[in-house]
Amino acid sequence: MMNQSETVEFFHTVDIGDPNRPNRMCVCISDVHFTDGTVGVQSRGDWDDFFDQITLLCEDRRIEELVFVLDGDVVDMIRTKHWAERGVYPWERDHPAFPEIVTTIVQGIVEQHCGHAGGHCRFFQMLQELPKSLENNGVKKVDVLVLLGNHDKEILAVPGALKLFYEDCLGWTLKDIPADYRLKVGRMYGDENQFMNPDSAPWFPFYYADLGFRLFVTHGQWRDGDNSRALPEWTIEKGWQIETWKRLRYRPFTDPCFGDTVAAGVLSGFIWKAKRALAEEDRRRIALSEAKSEGVSRLERVLDELDLYRPSYLSVSRIIEETRKLKERPDIARTIEKLLQDCVFQWLNWDFTYESSPRKRRIGLKFLRGWLWIASKLHRTLELKAIEWFMKILAWFRTHHRVEAVTFEEMKTFPAFLPENRIYGFHIHGEGHTHNPLQEEPDIAPGQNYTYINFGTWRDQIVEKNSGHWFIKLLKWTQPSYRRRSVGRALFVLDLKPAAGENKRNFSYWVEDNLTWSDKLDWK
Repeated sequence: MMNQSETVEFFHTVDIGDPNRPNRMCVCISDVHFTDGTVGVQSRGDWDDFFDQITLLCEDRRIEELVFVLDGDVVDMIRTKHWAERGVYPWERDHPAFPEIVTTIVQGIVEQHCGHAGGHCRFFQMLQELPKSLENNGVKKVDVLVLLGNHDKEILAVPGALKLFYEDCLGWTLKDIPADYRLKVGRMYGDENQFMNPDSAPWFPFYYADLGFRLFVTHGQWRDGDNSRALPEWTIEKGWQIETWKRLRYRPFTDPCFGDTVAAGVLSGFIWKAKRALAEEDRRRIALSEAKSEGVSRLERVLDELDLYRPSYLSVSRIIEETRKLKERPDIARTIEKLLQDCVFQWLNWDFTYESSPRKRRIGLKFLRGWLWIASKLHRTLELKAIEWFMKILAWFRTHHRVEAVTFEEMKTFPAFLPENRIYGFHIHGEGHTHNPLQEEPDIAPGQNYTYINFGTWRDQIVEKNSGHWFIKLLKWTQPSYRRRSVGRALFVLDLKPAAGENKRNFSYWVEDNLTWSDKLDWK
């Protein structure tokens, strides 16, 4: 990696030489993935305890200034039916329907997550109410920062949709956004005047840095070739390069990427088409006064949860497993399998799939396309087997890379730990993106303490139950079993005034993990 000298933007001015500056607390969460609900809801719905905890901590620690960082993938513009329904996809930004689709998705997110009747949760309503509710506890200032992820980048391309997010989700009017904030976001993206017009909607910052919290936070997509866009000037192998990104106006992270073809193209499109087919079958069944089979009911529940698998490739394998079980309705099984095959074929025939794919994977994609063409001439079962095993291989590579904790060599490239940034005194590098909560203590500089923290995610997820070694399962030819659970992780950082009789401020940080199982989440 080639290092570059760089200037870090700080949104808060902190006089670290003043031991009596206000008591401050920072809270960081990531990857809440608020969707419009049209192909399922990923995010958790139980936010009351989390906001209550923030209130109690502010009271107990006599916090005067609270900073709440939402570290990317807050709104999910990818996982929705609207791309497939309109036949326009996230990489087709020049299409006349693109702005309308993005705005419709944001409107759906508002309806689902702003406390409206029939919605999924009250997160944004509670977020807007937080400053007022904390006033009685002595909190004088609450700042919310929403950072850029890889599932929310489409909103940047439609200023009207971004304005809707600011107003309805955060409760901000554009004219109330401070000029200093606009200047720093613009400067971060390479043009300090880009958002200075008070009627413009500033983009989400790419990172957050704070001297008092000794903290550097960014989403983490800059390390992921699937979810960033390789350009001649930059690829993920070149690492963290702010000055290059400024010259490129951060196109590696604002342009569409390969991950969009999987999430919006294959998975969300298939879920919508399959649900539509089952709804038509339901109308036919009701008209004929027929009973719904248990297998069909199970398939509907699986489709509702299909968006909760990580990596996404596993969801394709799961739906193939379920259609095999649908012995009593082979006609429905064939319909669902045909829809899946069509979605995969469509994916493999998009030029953008290959343009955006990491180079090594293009060979595998072209091989699969050729094999599926041959298999289609022989037998449908061969097609499904090829799709299933290809997706399992992709999932294995993805999972194998993600499960392991980050390596020491990787952490040396993180911005908080780069030699040129050590003058800022960062102790913590935080990120999300992978959905895997991690923590490490890298020994990077003699006599210095550093911590890497991955915030994981705050959502529901489907996990495969542990049934022994993969080779034993293969010998027994057993089908995997699954369970749904809710997960959440938050980082808390305290920067407090000295205790009585002392002259050194109190600095500490911790993470809290929240895993929830319940009868509501379980079903057989």
